[in-house]
Amino acid sequence: MWLKYEVGSDRSLKWGTGFHQELTGRENIYLNGAILGMSRSEIERKFDEIVAFAEVEKFIDTPVKRYSSGMYLRLAFAVAAHLETEILLVDEVLAVGDAAFRRKCLGKMQEVGSDGRTVIFVSHDMTSIAGLAQKSVYLEQGQLKFIGPTDDAIRLYVSQPMTQNGDLRNRRDRSGDGVIRMESINIYNAEGAPVQSIQSGDEITISIEYNSKLQQLDTDALILDLRVTDVLGHPIVTFSTRFSPMWPSVNIPGSGTLNCHIPTVSLADETYFFDLITTYRGAKSDAVPRAAEILVTTSDYFGTGFAPVKHKHGAALLKHEWSFSHR
Repeated sequence: MWLKYEVGSDRSLKWGTGFHQELTGRENIYLNGAILGMSRSEIERKFDEIVAFAEVEKFIDTPVKRYSSGMYLRLAFAVAAHLETEILLVDEVLAVGDAAFRRKCLGKMQEVGSDGRTVIFVSHDMTSIAGLAQKSVYLEQGQLKFIGPTDDAIRLYVSQPMTQNGDLRNRRDRSGDGVIRMESINIYNAEGAPVQSIQSGDEITISIEYNSKLQQLDTDALILDLRVTDVLGHPIVTFSTRFSPMWPSVNIPGSGTLNCHIPTVSLADETYFFDLITTYRGAKSDAVPRAAEILVTTSDYFGTGFAPVKHKHGAALLKHEWSFSHR
């Protein structure tokens, strides 16, 4: 027997067995256990553990229709994870909970998997998938693209092109009020030639074309973040006008190009992505995930004849010196 829980916007648990809205949390635990063919003694043995995991002790005898979405979610996952289903199918349920709850859920799913039961985790969260799954299936528009080791599935997923020639105008996955819109992003080497790959330590300039509904923009009120992430979405470094203010600090036209010069890209070999976030006068104007990408290859970064690699030495390369002194 298998059980699926999917939390909808109306707080209902779609598909699977679900909850009865008029019943209390306690009654729904027993109802779900009975549907799964468990005896009352088996359910009672798991009951306290379920309630403690969901953190709804004070409201366990309240009808679930009066639960907040967070309470509803916690109890639903607790029931699904603790009642002994052979297959646990979790469909984006972690996207609703807070960070502490997500960590607890991931830990429980790992525990369920280690007990020999099957967990099928459906998500776009590459970090969670990498930490949970040993084997992954990559689907695109309902078609099977890949099945195999999780690392390979993630690399295939994030390698799919999202822009052409740096054009951002047709991106539909952006957010913001639209006062400012980023229209393109391109990466140039020290000679001014466009590049898609560089070596560790190379010099680059990132040029971002923008257009605004305003005639002029106050650079003191404009924040532009270029967040560099790895293939799993982990932040590596952020280049931001809040850290290195735009110079000169004057009004600029409502359309133009903003350039970020990076004299040394101190990153090890890997494909990296740029998330682009623009804020104006405290409001988010435009945010485009994975607006651009760059392949960094190994080099003799330290000038010692040894090329550091990411999987052995980490993502960041920092100049350093060793010396000896007498005690």
